[in-house]
Amino acid sequence: MRVLTVLLVIALVVVAAIALLVGRALWATRHARRRLRELGALRHREVALLLGRASSPRDAKPAVGTLVRTDDAVALVPATRGQEVLIPLDTVTAASATTSFRGRTYAEPVLLVTWEQHGTGDAAVLKVADPDAWVEELSRPR
Repeated sequence: MRVLTVLLVIALVVVAAIALLVGRALWATRHARRRLRELGALRHREVALLLGRASSPRDAKPAVGTLVRTDDAVALVPATRGQEVLIPLDTVTAASATTSFRGRTYAEPVLLVTWEQHGTGDAAVLKVADPDAWVEELSRPR
């Protein structure tokens, strides 16, 4: 009887943990969709992986999200909890396809975007399906 009670408690804890994880995932998905709607007219959109950012710690974990270009900005809206990267297009100083960033080498070309805001420069490298298409998209007139 005691073993059955222990097994029941363990099963309830596992079910509660799974429900919590599913709830958090659904919340993050709804939040990302709502944020994409708030950004307005999307000119270009793609699932992307943020591999690194110059202003972040070198050992920061990659972040999955949706990379979008609107009329006046490029943004990475995270699919899970995480910080959104919002770059006004008038602050972008360069966009290029590269295979290295901050001493790391990548097997395939990745998108490197650099920008300067309030006298401070920053850069981000993102894995996208076609980095050259994003370079072209970011160089188009606003």
